Amino acid sequence: MLPSHYSCVTLFLRVLVANILLAQSHMNKSKHLFWYRQALASLIIGCLQVSCYVLNATAFDGPPSSPYAWYQDEGIRFDGATITAWENSGADGNKRSLTRVVGQPAAVRVQSATGIRTIARLHKSASIWQTVQSWGTLSQERTIILFAHVPSNNQGTLFDGSTRSGSTPVRWDQGNWQTSAKASTADPNSVWQVHQFEFDSSSKPTGGLIVGANVSTGDTLSCDIAEILIYPRLLSQAEQAQAHSYLIKKWGNPQVLPPAQQPQPHVHYEDPRIRRTVVRKSGDDGVHTYRIPGLATTTQGTLIAVFDARNKNGADLPGDIDVAMMRSTDNGESWSPMQRIIDFDSAVPGSRGNGVGDPAILVDRKNGTIFVAALWSKGARAWNESGPGLSPEETGQLVLVKSTDDGRTWSKPISITSQVKNPDWLLCFNGPGNGIQLRNGTLAFPAQFKIRTENQTKDAPQVSSHSCFIASTDGGITWHISPAAIPRGVPTSESSIVELEDGSLLLSMRNESRAGIRAWSRWTWEGDLRKGKWSEPWFAVTDPTCMASLISHPHGELIFSNPNSPDRRVALTIRSSNDQGQTWSAGRLLEHGGAMYSSLTVLADGSIGILYESTDAAGLVFARFPLDWVLEGASLPTKAEGRLETTGKFGWWPSRHAEKIVETEKAEFEIAFLGDSITQGWENTGEEAWQKHFLPRKAANCGFGGDSTQHVLWRLQNGEICAASPKVVVLLIGTNNVRHGDFSPEQIAAGIQSIVDHLRTQSPNSQILLLGILPRGVDPTDPLRQKCEAVNQLLPRLADGSKVHFLNVNDRLLMPDGTLSKDIAPDSLHLSRKGYDILAESIMPTLERLSTSR
Repeated sequence: MLPSHYSCVTLFLRVLVANILLAQSHMNKSKHLFWYRQALASLIIGCLQVSCYVLNATAFDGPPSSPYAWYQDEGIRFDGATITAWENSGADGNKRSLTRVVGQPAAVRVQSATGIRTIARLHKSASIWQTVQSWGTLSQERTIILFAHVPSNNQGTLFDGSTRSGSTPVRWDQGNWQTSAKASTADPNSVWQVHQFEFDSSSKPTGGLIVGANVSTGDTLSCDIAEILIYPRLLSQAEQAQAHSYLIKKWGNPQVLPPAQQPQPHVHYEDPRIRRTVVRKSGDDGVHTYRIPGLATTTQGTLIAVFDARNKNGADLPGDIDVAMMRSTDNGESWSPMQRIIDFDSAVPGSRGNGVGDPAILVDRKNGTIFVAALWSKGARAWNESGPGLSPEETGQLVLVKSTDDGRTWSKPISITSQVKNPDWLLCFNGPGNGIQLRNGTLAFPAQFKIRTENQTKDAPQVSSHSCFIASTDGGITWHISPAAIPRGVPTSESSIVELEDGSLLLSMRNESRAGIRAWSRWTWEGDLRKGKWSEPWFAVTDPTCMASLISHPHGELIFSNPNSPDRRVALTIRSSNDQGQTWSAGRLLEHGGAMYSSLTVLADGSIGILYESTDAAGLVFARFPLDWVLEGASLPTKAEGRLETTGKFGWWPSRHAEKIVETEKAEFEIAFLGDSITQGWENTGEEAWQKHFLPRKAANCGFGGDSTQHVLWRLQNGEICAASPKVVVLLIGTNNVRHGDFSPEQIAAGIQSIVDHLRTQSPNSQILLLGILPRGVDPTDPLRQKCEAVNQLLPRLADGSKVHFLNVNDRLLMPDGTLSKDIAPDSLHLSRKGYDILAESIMPTLERLSTSR
């Protein structure tokens, strides 16, 4: 196996031949043949020395063939400085790639023996892993080799299986390996070295793989890893020597490069309308991990947050886990101390921690009662171990607690398992997050159950899971369960539920087929909720097989939150639907990095609250934002979108549009200014400049505060400007796309182009003066300023010099050092009177030329 560096050798040899020919040519013409012969000899010797040096530096054998999985530096994928996946370079490709991430493993650039390469740094409880379903199980003899830097004074698990049944941990404890495998001896004097582990046929199988932690992610190891080789056999001594030689020659003693040469973390602009509070983080109140959020707003406007308090480690049930609760009476600004509201005695013998978790919360708005549902696992009675039956000794229990005093005190838990579970099923419990109350008063929780399938065998019984809901028509006293939303086909589990305008129920389901997309179905009924039927399922919205949240806003939209990735729990995105869930917006990015489960609620003031799992915060974060923030990102910059509401922040918008239609019909203007609040500002702060420069030239102002490209496009498509065929259209748009949408510069420029294209088609005689997006932010380092400039770099290509003309006047508005002064833009965006004067004077020469060239 030859490394790519052999191309260097080829290049040197080609240079050698070329120089020989050149030297020979000179020799033939030279009278000083001796000196040219000497030079030629030196040249040959020098080139050969260089070639030998390159060959010596790069010619190393590859590792032994046919690895089960191979993780090398070329496979490290990272976003900013955070690793998002470690792809498998083995024969099966991405089948065994490590695409699941805990914490923030970092990509670090190093100088290796063969050039600059990337290693994985696992720190602060970071790990990378893959499920047993995707990675597989190694039950035979196997060899695992790593090239790594493991500090001698550290302790923790280097790698493990990702399931309890496949757990084969390899643990480091201050210079020594603790493992059932035969481990190579660590050299305390070497920083980077090869570590080899041999599992013989008597070893427990390795099912799935997690690197940097044990199966429960509770025992992590801070270390640097350059490469991992995994073989489904014991290697011969020759193969071991080959693998070790390959790693040592390739990596040498890697040296970390200076910070300037490292991958740089993303710079994210925090919209001031988003308020965030870290509610719980690892270690608070002595709890190892907080997970599985549920959130609701009570009839008194109090926020109730419920969640798993995983006391000993981060693993799922069974374990020592309690359902805990916190209250906020100020819309999430501050929170009460944590209170454990479902807590079974973890010391009960054989109870495996007697844990309870996966909570969901529901408020009865008729009387203010708050219900919390959860799964109790007395012993091994959780997702993987629960069996048929109804008792706690046989199967997991669906338990309820309630509060009648706005969450201050809570009842003892009761089990409703016998009411909703078929004894033949393996498990039945709620979907985590939140339940709902229907308009007729019925209470409903999303739910799920597991059954054995008909195709089971004695040695390998098959199971399937199904989403559904449970409901109570008598205030939570008795409950019944619906049929499976998808009885045959893809398995589903955790779900969210809303009531639609027609009274049907919409279920959004976690798709256990791992297809990277969510499953949906509607329950329609008349008269009796029990006598309904499910629609055919459909599949929409990217999802990495994760719990998600779905709520209905009083304004009429459905709001949905989930990680926006088909295979990674990252990029928590908030979407909206104005057609009852038939289609969904592109969404707004709330959390860029690792974010998993989430739970939404509508706050007392109509804004939206969300409690979600954040890897950056290592716990649970509460955020709140107005509905407008979600709706502003509802469509792409190239997709027309009107603001049709008559109340709220943009309630004035439809009436202003109607006024502009009347102006268009009169066709009494020759110049039209089209844009957002900066354009509309000619009517107030910029009024003096407008009257001086533009009003005498019969100008009309079609600026709408808050508009993005999609809103301007809608206005044009619905009667503004074009029918009047003005001499010139002055277009200034895009800054709101930069701030209020998670769009790339290319997408924003495409939205501006859509407007230009529409103007050229509908008003072909008009000249178009396209202005560059004005500067925002105090100095050039502002992320929004930089994004605006990135868009401006793309806009000149829209100009043709005939009908479309581009003009960037930003240098007239900025100080010599690139700063935007307060006397030009008091809020670092909108112009002052002085700013409008400068803008008017800057565009007037071009405007005069265009208005007379028609």
